[in-house]
Amino acid sequence: MDPQKFDYNQDYNYNFGSNYGPGFNPNNNFYNKRSRNMEVAALVLSIIAIASCSCIYVSIICGSLAMIFALLSKGGATSMSSMAMTSFWIAFAAVVITLIIYISIVYALKNKNDLTINRLAWPTHPTLMNFQRVITENDQFLTGYKNSILTTVPVVVLLMLITSMAAYVLARYTTRVYKWIYLIFISGMLIPIQCIMLPFYINFFKLNLTNSNLGFVIARTGLQIPISILVVTGFVKAIPLDLEESARIDGCNRFKMFWKVVFPLMKPVNATQLVLNTLFVWNDYTTAIILLRKPFARTLILAQMAYFNEYTSDLNLAFAFFILATLPILIVYFSMQKYVVGGIMR
Repeated sequence: MDPQKFDYNQDYNYNFGSNYGPGFNPNNNFYNKRSRNMEVAALVLSIIAIASCSCIYVSIICGSLAMIFALLSKGGATSMSSMAMTSFWIAFAAVVITLIIYISIVYALKNKNDLTINRLAWPTHPTLMNFQRVITENDQFLTGYKNSILTTVPVVVLLMLITSMAAYVLARYTTRVYKWIYLIFISGMLIPIQCIMLPFYINFFKLNLTNSNLGFVIARTGLQIPISILVVTGFVKAIPLDLEESARIDGCNRFKMFWKVVFPLMKPVNATQLVLNTLFVWNDYTTAIILLRKPFARTLILAQMAYFNEYTSDLNLAFAFFILATLPILIVYFSMQKYVVGGIMR
Protein backbone atom coordinates (compact mmCIF):
# COMPACT_ATOMS: atom_id res chain seq x y z
CA MET A 1 0.00 0.00 0.00
CA ASP A 2 1.27 3.45 -0.89
CA PRO A 3 2.07 5.31 2.36
CA GLN A 4 1.05 8.60 0.78
CA LYS A 5 -2.49 7.29 0.13
CA PHE A 6 -2.88 5.77 3.59
CA ASP A 7 -5.41 7.68 5.74
CA TYR A 8 -5.22 6.67 9.39
CA ASN A 9 -8.44 8.40 10.41
CA GLN A 10 -10.53 7.02 7.55
CA ASP A 11 -9.13 3.50 7.06
CA TYR A 12 -8.67 2.53 10.76
CA ASN A 13 -11.17 4.88 12.38
CA TYR A 14 -8.55 6.66 14.49
CA ASN A 15 -11.05 9.32 15.48
CA PHE A 16 -9.30 10.26 18.70
CA GLY A 17 -5.63 9.78 17.89
CA SER A 18 -3.47 6.74 17.43
CA ASN A 19 -2.77 6.39 21.17
CA TYR A 20 -6.25 4.86 21.84
CA GLY A 21 -6.49 2.23 19.15
CA PRO A 22 -9.06 1.72 16.39
CA GLY A 23 -12.72 2.26 17.21
CA PHE A 24 -12.03 3.68 20.67
CA ASN A 25 -14.74 5.97 22.06
CA PRO A 26 -13.78 7.62 25.36
CA ASN A 27 -17.40 8.57 26.04
CA ASN A 28 -18.49 4.90 26.08
CA ASN A 29 -15.60 4.01 28.37
CA PHE A 30 -16.59 6.80 30.72
CA TYR A 31 -20.22 5.66 30.88
CA ASN A 32 -19.25 2.01 31.39
CA LYS A 33 -16.98 2.92 34.28
CA ARG A 34 -19.66 5.12 35.86
CA SER A 35 -22.30 2.39 35.48
CA ARG A 36 -19.99 -0.15 37.06
CA ASN A 37 -19.34 2.11 40.02
CA MET A 38 -23.08 2.65 40.48
CA GLU A 39 -23.72 -1.10 40.36
CA VAL A 40 -21.12 -1.72 43.06
CA ALA A 41 -22.52 1.13 45.18
CA ALA A 42 -26.06 -0.26 44.77
CA LEU A 43 -24.92 -3.75 45.80
CA VAL A 44 -23.08 -2.48 48.89
CA LEU A 45 -25.98 -0.27 49.96
CA SER A 46 -28.53 -3.06 49.42
CA ILE A 47 -26.49 -5.43 51.61
CA ILE A 48 -26.26 -2.76 54.33
CA ALA A 49 -30.02 -2.19 54.04
CA ILE A 50 -30.99 -5.87 54.36
CA ALA A 51 -28.50 -6.38 57.22
CA SER A 52 -29.77 -3.39 59.20
CA CYS A 53 -33.53 -3.92 58.98
CA SER A 54 -33.79 -3.38 62.73
CA CYS A 55 -32.22 0.10 62.29
CA ILE A 56 -35.21 1.66 60.58
CA TYR A 57 -33.75 4.90 59.25
CA VAL A 58 -30.46 3.34 58.12
CA SER A 59 -32.24 0.56 56.26
CA ILE A 60 -34.73 2.84 54.50
CA ILE A 61 -32.09 5.41 53.47
CA CYS A 62 -29.59 2.80 52.25
CA GLY A 63 -32.31 0.80 50.51
CA SER A 64 -33.71 3.86 48.73
CA LEU A 65 -30.24 4.96 47.58
CA ALA A 66 -29.48 1.42 46.40
CA MET A 67 -32.63 1.34 44.25
CA ILE A 68 -31.80 4.77 42.78
CA PHE A 69 -28.22 3.77 41.96
CA ALA A 70 -29.42 0.49 40.44
CA LEU A 71 -31.83 2.34 38.17
CA LEU A 72 -29.23 4.95 37.15
CA SER A 73 -26.56 2.33 36.47
CA LYS A 74 -28.15 1.21 33.21
CA GLY A 75 -27.33 4.58 31.61
CA GLY A 76 -28.41 4.46 27.99
CA ALA A 77 -29.04 0.70 28.04
CA THR A 78 -32.54 -0.73 27.73
CA SER A 79 -32.26 -2.89 30.89
CA MET A 80 -30.24 -3.21 34.07
CA SER A 81 -27.42 -5.70 34.48
CA SER A 82 -27.85 -8.78 36.62
CA MET A 83 -25.90 -7.20 39.48
CA ALA A 84 -28.00 -4.04 39.37
CA MET A 85 -31.23 -6.05 39.18
CA THR A 86 -30.20 -8.18 42.17
CA SER A 87 -29.25 -5.09 44.15
CA PHE A 88 -32.56 -3.42 43.32
CA TRP A 89 -34.68 -6.33 44.57
CA ILE A 90 -32.56 -6.84 47.69
CA ALA A 91 -32.97 -3.15 48.51
CA PHE A 92 -36.70 -3.29 47.77
CA ALA A 93 -37.13 -6.31 50.07
CA ALA A 94 -35.12 -4.54 52.78
CA VAL A 95 -37.33 -1.44 52.61
CA VAL A 96 -40.54 -3.52 52.73
CA ILE A 97 -39.30 -5.63 55.67
CA THR A 98 -38.17 -2.49 57.51
CA LEU A 99 -41.56 -0.82 57.03
CA ILE A 100 -43.33 -3.94 58.34
CA ILE A 101 -41.06 -3.98 61.40
CA TYR A 102 -41.56 -0.25 61.96
CA ILE A 103 -45.36 -0.41 61.70
CA SER A 104 -45.50 -3.46 63.99
CA ILE A 105 -43.37 -1.80 66.68
CA VAL A 106 -45.25 1.52 66.45
CA TYR A 107 -48.65 -0.13 66.76
CA ALA A 108 -47.52 -2.44 69.57
CA LEU A 109 -46.14 0.45 71.66
CA LYS A 110 -49.24 2.66 71.32
CA ASN A 111 -52.40 2.79 73.33
CA LYS A 112 -55.77 3.26 71.67
CA ASN A 113 -55.74 7.04 72.08
CA ASP A 114 -52.37 7.47 70.33
CA LEU A 115 -53.50 5.03 67.66
CA THR A 116 -56.47 7.19 66.68
CA ILE A 117 -54.46 10.45 66.58
CA ASN A 118 -51.66 9.46 64.21
CA ARG A 119 -51.24 5.83 63.22
CA LEU A 120 -47.75 5.89 61.75
CA ALA A 121 -46.03 8.45 63.99
CA TRP A 122 -43.74 7.25 66.74
CA PRO A 123 -45.74 7.04 70.02
CA THR A 124 -45.40 10.03 72.32
CA HIS A 125 -45.66 7.78 75.37
CA PRO A 126 -44.46 4.26 74.45
CA THR A 127 -45.93 1.54 76.62
CA LEU A 128 -45.47 -2.20 77.06
CA MET A 129 -48.99 -2.60 78.36
CA ASN A 130 -50.14 -4.24 75.11
CA PHE A 131 -47.64 -7.08 75.54
CA GLN A 132 -48.76 -7.58 79.13
CA ARG A 133 -52.41 -7.65 78.10
CA VAL A 134 -51.71 -10.21 75.37
CA ILE A 135 -50.03 -12.57 77.85
CA THR A 136 -52.40 -12.12 80.79
CA GLU A 137 -55.81 -11.40 79.26
CA ASN A 138 -55.80 -13.70 76.25
CA ASP A 139 -56.11 -17.36 77.25
CA GLN A 140 -55.44 -18.39 73.66
CA PHE A 141 -51.91 -16.94 73.68
CA LEU A 142 -50.29 -19.42 76.07
CA THR A 143 -52.38 -22.27 74.66
CA GLY A 144 -51.37 -21.33 71.12
CA TYR A 145 -47.70 -21.06 72.12
CA LYS A 146 -47.80 -24.51 73.72
CA ASN A 147 -49.54 -26.09 70.73
CA SER A 148 -47.21 -24.40 68.23
CA ILE A 149 -44.14 -25.70 70.06
CA LEU A 150 -45.60 -29.21 70.50
CA THR A 151 -46.35 -29.42 66.76
CA THR A 152 -43.41 -27.57 65.21
CA VAL A 153 -40.60 -29.36 67.06
CA PRO A 154 -41.73 -32.94 66.18
CA VAL A 155 -42.40 -31.99 62.56
CA VAL A 156 -38.94 -30.44 62.14
CA VAL A 157 -37.16 -33.38 63.81
CA LEU A 158 -39.11 -35.98 61.81
CA LEU A 159 -38.45 -34.16 58.55
CA MET A 160 -34.74 -33.91 59.27
CA LEU A 161 -34.47 -37.66 59.90
CA ILE A 162 -36.79 -38.85 57.14
CA THR A 163 -35.58 -36.55 54.37
CA SER A 164 -31.90 -37.03 55.23
CA MET A 165 -32.13 -40.80 54.87
CA ALA A 166 -34.45 -40.67 51.85
CA ALA A 167 -32.31 -38.08 50.07
CA TYR A 168 -29.18 -40.14 50.67
CA VAL A 169 -30.76 -43.19 49.03
CA LEU A 170 -32.15 -41.18 46.11
CA ALA A 171 -28.81 -39.45 45.55
CA ARG A 172 -26.64 -42.57 45.67
CA TYR A 173 -28.88 -44.99 43.75
CA THR A 174 -29.38 -43.71 40.21
CA THR A 175 -31.37 -46.55 38.64
CA ARG A 176 -34.61 -45.83 36.81
CA VAL A 177 -36.74 -47.00 39.75
CA TYR A 178 -35.18 -44.52 42.15
CA LYS A 179 -35.45 -41.73 39.59
CA TRP A 180 -39.18 -42.38 39.34
CA ILE A 181 -39.47 -42.42 43.14
CA TYR A 182 -37.69 -39.06 43.25
CA LEU A 183 -40.08 -37.63 40.64
CA ILE A 184 -43.07 -38.92 42.64
CA PHE A 185 -41.77 -37.13 45.72
CA ILE A 186 -41.19 -33.88 43.82
CA SER A 187 -44.58 -34.04 42.09
CA GLY A 188 -46.16 -33.50 45.50
CA MET A 189 -45.08 -29.87 45.23
CA LEU A 190 -47.34 -29.42 42.21
CA ILE A 191 -50.56 -30.18 44.11
CA PRO A 192 -51.87 -27.23 46.15
CA ILE A 193 -53.51 -28.11 49.43
CA GLN A 194 -56.69 -26.29 48.34
CA CYS A 195 -57.30 -29.11 45.85
CA ILE A 196 -57.29 -31.79 48.53
CA MET A 197 -58.89 -29.93 51.43
CA LEU A 198 -62.15 -31.91 51.45
CA PRO A 199 -60.72 -35.48 51.29
CA PHE A 200 -57.93 -34.30 53.57
CA TYR A 201 -60.40 -33.33 56.30
CA ILE A 202 -62.68 -36.35 55.78
CA ASN A 203 -59.84 -38.86 56.15
CA PHE A 204 -58.42 -37.21 59.27
CA PHE A 205 -61.92 -36.95 60.75
CA LYS A 206 -62.53 -40.68 60.22
CA LEU A 207 -59.20 -41.46 61.88
CA ASN A 208 -60.12 -39.19 64.83
CA LEU A 209 -57.05 -37.01 64.21
CA THR A 210 -58.78 -33.63 64.03
CA ASN A 211 -58.26 -31.16 66.90
CA SER A 212 -55.12 -33.01 67.98
CA ASN A 213 -51.42 -32.25 67.84
CA LEU A 214 -50.71 -35.73 66.46
CA GLY A 215 -52.95 -35.18 63.44
CA PHE A 216 -51.35 -31.83 62.70
CA VAL A 217 -47.84 -33.31 63.00
CA ILE A 218 -48.69 -36.13 60.57
CA ALA A 219 -50.28 -33.74 58.09
CA ARG A 220 -47.51 -31.14 58.12
CA THR A 221 -44.77 -33.78 57.92
CA GLY A 222 -46.34 -35.27 54.80
CA LEU A 223 -46.87 -31.87 53.19
CA GLN A 224 -43.29 -30.72 53.83
CA ILE A 225 -41.53 -33.85 52.58
CA PRO A 226 -41.41 -32.88 48.84
CA ILE A 227 -39.65 -29.53 49.27
CA SER A 228 -37.29 -30.99 51.87
CA ILE A 229 -36.38 -33.90 49.58
CA LEU A 230 -35.64 -31.44 46.77
CA VAL A 231 -33.32 -29.33 48.94
CA VAL A 232 -31.46 -32.18 50.65
CA THR A 233 -30.97 -34.44 47.61
CA GLY A 234 -29.08 -31.76 45.70
CA PHE A 235 -26.75 -31.27 48.65
CA VAL A 236 -26.05 -34.98 49.11
CA LYS A 237 -25.12 -35.35 45.43
CA ALA A 238 -22.34 -32.80 45.98
CA ILE A 239 -20.71 -34.85 48.78
CA PRO A 240 -17.69 -36.75 47.33
CA LEU A 241 -18.00 -40.51 47.05
CA ASP A 242 -14.35 -40.94 48.03
CA LEU A 243 -15.24 -40.42 51.68
CA GLU A 244 -17.70 -43.31 51.60
CA GLU A 245 -15.22 -45.51 49.74
CA SER A 246 -12.65 -44.90 52.48
CA ALA A 247 -15.24 -45.77 55.14
CA ARG A 248 -16.17 -48.96 53.25
CA ILE A 249 -12.51 -50.02 53.17
CA ASP A 250 -12.40 -49.52 56.96
CA GLY A 251 -15.28 -51.98 57.33
CA CYS A 252 -18.33 -49.70 57.55
CA ASN A 253 -21.60 -50.87 56.05
CA ARG A 254 -24.08 -48.55 54.33
CA PHE A 255 -25.88 -47.71 57.58
CA LYS A 256 -22.69 -46.73 59.42
CA MET A 257 -21.40 -44.78 56.41
CA PHE A 258 -24.50 -42.63 56.45
CA TRP A 259 -24.55 -41.84 60.18
CA LYS A 260 -20.80 -41.50 60.74
CA VAL A 261 -19.63 -39.96 57.45
CA VAL A 262 -22.46 -38.42 55.43
CA PHE A 263 -24.86 -37.17 58.09
CA PRO A 264 -22.28 -34.98 59.92
CA LEU A 265 -21.42 -33.38 56.55
CA MET A 266 -25.10 -32.53 56.06
CA LYS A 267 -25.09 -29.98 58.89
CA PRO A 268 -25.47 -26.94 56.54
CA VAL A 269 -28.44 -28.35 54.61
CA ASN A 270 -30.06 -29.69 57.79
CA ALA A 271 -29.77 -26.22 59.31
CA THR A 272 -31.34 -24.79 56.17
CA GLN A 273 -34.29 -27.14 56.21
CA LEU A 274 -34.64 -26.66 59.97
CA VAL A 275 -35.11 -22.91 59.47
CA LEU A 276 -37.38 -23.29 56.44
CA ASN A 277 -39.55 -26.01 57.97
CA THR A 278 -39.82 -24.13 61.27
CA LEU A 279 -40.97 -21.06 59.35
CA PHE A 280 -43.52 -23.00 57.28
CA VAL A 281 -44.97 -25.05 60.15
CA TRP A 282 -45.02 -22.24 62.74
CA ASN A 283 -46.88 -19.91 60.34
CA ASP A 284 -49.11 -22.54 58.76
CA TYR A 285 -52.70 -21.33 58.51
CA THR A 286 -54.41 -23.54 55.94
CA THR A 287 -53.68 -26.89 57.56
CA ALA A 288 -54.40 -25.48 61.01
CA ILE A 289 -57.79 -24.04 60.05
CA ILE A 290 -58.77 -27.41 58.52
CA LEU A 291 -57.73 -29.67 61.39
CA LEU A 292 -57.61 -27.49 64.52
CA ARG A 293 -61.06 -25.97 64.96
CA LYS A 294 -61.49 -26.26 68.74
CA PRO A 295 -60.01 -23.47 70.93
CA PHE A 296 -57.88 -25.86 73.02
CA ALA A 297 -56.14 -27.19 69.88
CA ARG A 298 -55.41 -23.92 68.07
CA THR A 299 -51.89 -22.79 67.24
CA LEU A 300 -50.60 -19.22 67.45
CA ILE A 301 -51.60 -18.31 63.92
CA LEU A 302 -55.23 -19.14 64.74
CA ALA A 303 -55.13 -17.62 68.21
CA GLN A 304 -54.22 -14.26 66.70
CA MET A 305 -57.55 -14.19 64.87
CA ALA A 306 -59.22 -13.47 68.23
CA TYR A 307 -58.27 -9.79 67.80
CA PHE A 308 -60.17 -9.54 64.53
CA ASN A 309 -63.91 -9.97 64.35
CA GLU A 310 -66.83 -8.77 62.27
CA TYR A 311 -67.24 -5.38 63.94
CA THR A 312 -63.91 -4.30 65.40
CA SER A 313 -60.21 -5.08 65.59
CA ASP A 314 -57.62 -4.36 68.28
CA LEU A 315 -54.66 -3.51 66.10
CA ASN A 316 -52.33 -2.57 68.95
CA LEU A 317 -52.91 -5.92 70.68
CA ALA A 318 -52.73 -7.80 67.37
CA PHE A 319 -49.33 -6.32 66.53
CA ALA A 320 -48.04 -7.00 70.04
CA PHE A 321 -49.21 -10.60 69.59
CA PHE A 322 -47.47 -10.68 66.19
CA ILE A 323 -44.13 -9.55 67.65
CA LEU A 324 -44.28 -12.11 70.47
CA ALA A 325 -45.18 -14.86 68.00
CA THR A 326 -42.27 -13.92 65.71
CA LEU A 327 -39.56 -14.08 68.39
CA PRO A 328 -39.00 -17.90 68.23
CA ILE A 329 -38.56 -17.72 64.45
CA LEU A 330 -35.95 -14.98 64.79
CA ILE A 331 -34.11 -16.94 67.49
CA VAL A 332 -33.99 -20.06 65.31
CA TYR A 333 -32.84 -18.13 62.24
CA PHE A 334 -30.05 -16.16 63.91
CA SER A 335 -28.78 -19.23 65.76
CA MET A 336 -28.54 -21.16 62.46
CA GLN A 337 -27.60 -18.26 60.18
CA LYS A 338 -23.96 -19.26 59.63
CA TYR A 339 -25.03 -22.70 58.36
CA VAL A 340 -27.98 -21.57 56.25
CA VAL A 341 -25.90 -19.76 53.61
CA GLY A 342 -23.71 -22.83 53.09
CA GLY A 343 -26.73 -25.06 52.71
CA ILE A 344 -28.34 -22.81 50.10
CA MET A 345 -25.16 -22.21 48.08
CA ARG A 346 -24.35 -25.92 47.79
